Amino acid sequence: MIDKSVVLLSGGDITQRDAIMWGYTFEECIPYIEYRAKDVSFRDGVRNFLGIRDTKENFSPLQKAFCVACKRSGKANCETCPKVFEVKNAE
Repeated sequence: MIDKSVVLLSGGDITQRDAIMWGYTFEECIPYIEYRAKDVSFRDGVRNFLGIRDTKENFSPLQKAFCVACKRSGKANCETCPKVFEVKNAE
């Protein structure tokens, strides 16, 4: 919880980490955490409005290889792909 709050307060700037962690109490940080949370929420709303989405998908290495092979074959249509892969052993 504290690490996420420090990242939020620092805006991802690791050089500010120690100053925030050791220079302020949690109670002193609460108004700033609330402000930064609203700032991030607004930014995410704008990104969603523009159609920008995070691409953090937790694929296994085998699933990633499937996507790479699909794209190389020229048959890839990533927008409509359900990204549900069934991998069967060829034994």
